[in-house]
Amino acid sequence: MSTENDELKDRENTLGQGRENSLGVYKTGFHDVTGKYPRANYFFGPSINTAARGITRNDLYVGGGNLDLSLDLDKPPVSQYPFNQVNESRSGHVIEIDDTPSGERILIRHKTGAGVEMRADGTILIATKNNHVTVVQGDSKVIIEGDADLQYNGNLNLDVAGDYNLKIGGNYNINVAGDEVKEIDGNYRERVHGNHNTIIDGNKGSTTTGTSSETSLKGYNNVVQGNYRTSVEGKVSISASDQIKATSEKQVVVSAPDINIAAQVMSVFGDTGTIGGQNIVMYNYNMYTGHSITATDTITTNTAYTQRVNATSMHATTFHGSLVGKASFAAQADEAGSAPLGAGSGGGTLTETTHTAEPVDPKATALPTETLLTDYLNKSAYGVAKVKIDNNKDLFNAINYEEKTGGVSKKPLTTREVRSKLRDPDVQNNEKFIGTAIGSSVLSSTYANTTPPKIGRIESKKPTKILGIDKIGQRNPSENSKRVVPKPRAIAIIPDPVFNPNNAGIITSKTKLNRGISLAKFLGGRGDQVTLDHISKESDKLDLARQLYLHGEVLKKISNDEGRFRDFRLVVVEGVYRAGPGETLQTDTPNWLASKGRRVVYELIDETGSQASEKTFDLAVYLKDFLFYDKLTLDYDTFDPSGLINAQIIIDMPKVGEDYDCVYGMNLETVFNNKVQTNKELIEIIV
Repeated sequence: MSTENDELKDRENTLGQGRENSLGVYKTGFHDVTGKYPRANYFFGPSINTAARGITRNDLYVGGGNLDLSLDLDKPPVSQYPFNQVNESRSGHVIEIDDTPSGERILIRHKTGAGVEMRADGTILIATKNNHVTVVQGDSKVIIEGDADLQYNGNLNLDVAGDYNLKIGGNYNINVAGDEVKEIDGNYRERVHGNHNTIIDGNKGSTTTGTSSETSLKGYNNVVQGNYRTSVEGKVSISASDQIKATSEKQVVVSAPDINIAAQVMSVFGDTGTIGGQNIVMYNYNMYTGHSITATDTITTNTAYTQRVNATSMHATTFHGSLVGKASFAAQADEAGSAPLGAGSGGGTLTETTHTAEPVDPKATALPTETLLTDYLNKSAYGVAKVKIDNNKDLFNAINYEEKTGGVSKKPLTTREVRSKLRDPDVQNNEKFIGTAIGSSVLSSTYANTTPPKIGRIESKKPTKILGIDKIGQRNPSENSKRVVPKPRAIAIIPDPVFNPNNAGIITSKTKLNRGISLAKFLGGRGDQVTLDHISKESDKLDLARQLYLHGEVLKKISNDEGRFRDFRLVVVEGVYRAGPGETLQTDTPNWLASKGRRVVYELIDETGSQASEKTFDLAVYLKDFLFYDKLTLDYDTFDPSGLINAQIIIDMPKVGEDYDCVYGMNLETVFNNKVQTNKELIEIIV
C-alpha cells in the first residue's frame, strides 16, 4: 500500500517538478503542474472547450469525395452552449454528446481524425486514416434500402470459402481495363434468355480436351474475312436436308485415295481439263466429241458419228463417215476382211455415200460451250458466289478505332482520355485523331484556342506567405523543412525502408509505395487505365516503382493535411502511360515521362466528387513552396464540349537512381489548352 509521499514522488517522476511547494501545487491553485494547460488557443479566455461553445467544430477526416463520387454529406449547424458536452483528452481524442437543436449528434474522434459520428438525421460516418479491420465470428448481414457506391483506389481481393451467389435485378456491367482471367475447377454453364452478342477487337482462341458441340435451332451463319481452315484428325460428316452449295472464285481442290460421287441427276462439265484415268471404266448413254477419239484397244458402240476415228479395232453395227486405214483398198466393204494386206491389193474402190442425220436424241443436253459456261458460272443460281466481306472496312472500323484515330487508340475515348493523348506533340498534329474526337463529341471544337478567357490570381516563384511550415517526404537530415525557393538543387531522399521498392522483391500492382498507397493507384487513372503487362523486364518495373515512390509522398502529404485541404482529395487521373498501337513516344515528351513514372497528373476533388478548380490553384501554390520537383505545371483547358474549364496539377520528377540521389529542376509552368502561358509564374485561369 503506497503512502501519500510515494504518490507525490510518482507524480514528480511522471510530471516533473513544476510546483512551488512540497505538495506539488501552485499557491494560486490555478496552474497546471505539467505546463501544458491552458493551451495556446485558450490564452486569456474561458477554459470551456471551444467545440462546446460552437467556436470550433470537431469532425472526422474524410478527405473529400472521389472522381464523380459524392459523399453526400450536409454541413450540420455549429453547436450551441450548453447543449454540447465535450470531453477532449490531452493528446486530442474527443468524445462529444451534442443536444444542439437540429444538430444532435454523438462523436467519438481519434486525434488522427478517425472515428465514428452519428448525425442528427441518423447518418453514421466511420472514418479512418489508416487501416480498417472488421472481424465477425458469426454471420454478417448488410441491408441497404438505397443506392451504394464502393470505390477502391488500390487492389481488391475477395476470398469466399463457400458459394458466391450474385443476383441482379437490372443490368450487370463490367468494365475491365486489363485482362480478365477465369479458372474454374468444375463445370461452366451459361443460360441467356435473350440475344448473345460478342465483339472481340483482337484474336479469339478456344481449346477443348473433350468433345465440343454446338446446336443452333434457327440457322447458323459463319462469316470470315480472310482464311478459314478446318483440320480434323478423324471422320468428317456433313449432311443437309436441302441443298449443299460450295463455290469458289478461284479453285476448289478435292483429293482422297478413294472418292465416291453418286446422284440421280449429275452434271460434270468444264471448258478445259481432264475426266478419267488409265483404269477408269465409263458408262454413258450419249457421248458427243468435238474433236477426236483415240483408243489404244477397243471402242464398242451401236452408232458412231464422227469425222475421223483412229482405233486399233472398231466394231459398230452402223458407221457413217470416212474410214481411213486398210479398208480403203476394199472394193466392197463386205469383202474388206478378205482383202490382202498392203498396197495394190485390188478389190475395187470404196463408194462413199451421203448420210442423212438422224433426229436429235431427246435425252441429249446442251453443249457446254465457252459462252454457256461463262453464263453458268457468273449468272446462274449455281454459279460462283462473289464473296466480299466488309470490303470498305466499315464494320472493322466501327469496332476498332485505329484507323479513325490515326493509330492512337483501338477504342472510343472519353474526354479525359483524349486530354491524356493530346499531351503528346505528335497526337496534337494527328488530324484523324482530332477529327474523330470532335465528331464523337468528346473534344470541343475550340480546343486549339490558346487565349485564356480570364486571368485570376498570379503567384511568382518567390515563396508565398502561408501559415504553417511542413515538409513533404523524408529528406536528408541536412535539409530543413522551410519553404523551398524554386531553383535547381541536388537532394537525397531517404525512402521509408518499409515501402522502399528496392526491398520489395517482385514489383506488382500490389507493391506498397506508402501507407495505403499501392502502385495500382498510378495504373487506374481515369485518363488512361493500364496494367504492368506491357513491361516485361523486372528491372524496368523496379525503376518505375522508384519513380512513383516520390509521387506517393505527394499523395501522403495531402491525405494527412488537417488544414486548408482536409475536405479535399488529391486523385491520380493520369499515371503510368502506355502508347497506343500506332504511337511512337519521343524521349522527354510528356507522355514518355509518364510511361516511365516520372510524370503524374492530379486533380483535387471536393466532397461532391467534383473538381475544385479554385482550390487547385491554392494547392499548386502550396506545393510550389513545400515540394521538391523537376517541374510543376498548373494545367487548364477547355477541351470538354460543355465549355467547363478543367484544372489539373502536373508534377514531373527527375530520374531517380537506386540511391535516390537526383537533381530537382524546380521549374514552374502554367499551360492553357496545351499552350505554355508562362514558365516563371503560376496563373489562375477562370471562365
